[in-house]
Amino acid sequence: QALEKCDLFHGIPQGLKVVRYHSLVVEFPIEKGEESNLMIEPIAWCKCNTEAECVMGTGGIDVNDIDICMALRHKLYPHYGVQFHPESVGTGKYGYQLLKNFCDFCVQYQNATS
Repeated sequence: QALEKCDLFHGIPQGLKVVRYHSLVVEFPIEKGEESNLMIEPIAWCKCNTEAECVMGTGGIDVNDIDICMALRHKLYPHYGVQFHPESVGTGKYGYQLLKNFCDFCVQYQNATS
């Protein structure tokens, strides 16, 4: 039985402010059709106002804007990654919601596979 994809951002509003603690970025192809060749997919992006502060959203990528991937997932396996610190005081209460969402998914996955 296939598990539903983990909704890391369930209950988290668009425009969440997060603090970026890195200068690394994951670049994705933006040519139409290239994204289907990748085994990972971006699931959240930010537009940075400053080096330290980003406004994050989970909508589609606008190729006319420069967006920075802040979260991704593997298309087949339950592997996820975020490029910010959800536990940071700068991310606030929604960071803890993200961690809870992930923990809930882990329990669901363990129950489904054991």
